[in-house]
Amino acid sequence: MSNKRTKPSFDDFNLTLHWVSVAELTANAELSCIDGRHNGCVLGAPGGDAGEFILMLGGLEKVCDARFDAERVEAILSHYMDRYGRFYLHTDRHALDALTETVGEHDALREALDAAESIDALLLEPPEGVREVLADLLVDPKHVGCGHLKTMLSHIDEYDVRKELVEDTIRAFHHMLWRGRPEADLTILEGDHQESAIINFETPDELEADAEVPAVCSSPDGPHIFANHEAARRYKRMRDLEMLADMPGVVPEDPETRKELLAEINTLAKKQAAATVSYLAPDLPNYAVTFKGSDIDTEMM
Repeated sequence: MSNKRTKPSFDDFNLTLHWVSVAELTANAELSCIDGRHNGCVLGAPGGDAGEFILMLGGLEKVCDARFDAERVEAILSHYMDRYGRFYLHTDRHALDALTETVGEHDALREALDAAESIDALLLEPPEGVREVLADLLVDPKHVGCGHLKTMLSHIDEYDVRKELVEDTIRAFHHMLWRGRPEADLTILEGDHQESAIINFETPDELEADAEVPAVCSSPDGPHIFANHEAARRYKRMRDLEMLADMPGVVPEDPETRKELLAEINTLAKKQAAATVSYLAPDLPNYAVTFKGSDIDTEMM
């Protein structure tokens, strides 16, 4: 009997795609997490916008020998929201159930939860007096509903980024949310994981400004996959660095250093994605799907 694997066809995945222009991606579209529990059409990246933000700052710290404190992280995030209009971070019901249990052990938080009547309402608009206590709880891995960020916090040595940078990003996002910034898009995912595969969407060449990329559209009935839009992520990173160049002292002015920085971020992205997959989905089939005009090439990774 032959051990040769049959080459998969993209049609086998039975996915619904919605094509999104790169111009829209860099103007006002957000990157959602690769998590397959979303409803609707998404462009995926590990951790979504939050994962890419941490990746970018981590690369800047490495290449530029910098260190962003909590105040600086919050300022950069505020600038990011001003520029793009939306910033995605997700949690899930399992993490909120764990948070509810922990909140019950703190008198002030328990009173706030009773007044809010649900953990969702408390998370969206906590009283000012308990916000920092709640923020501290939200960086505990057991209360982090994003698998990528949770795994990063739990196994930080495998991600080549400072744990404080991850924690400060999560805190900064919630500070923005609690100040009423509409750009802070907190998504709560329900249910258990049912993903059957990991699909990495690629292009044979780097994307140009007039290109389109395929958002994956999901429904509660499936199919469910981890969708990683690698080509779109690389393009958006270039635009992100251009955007951050507006802030003094964040992005180096030297073109060669910027080139080195982008290469480092792209390398770090692969390392971090591989680490997350190794913990969350080590046994799932992993595919690279490359769109070449009207042709679609699908390969096992």
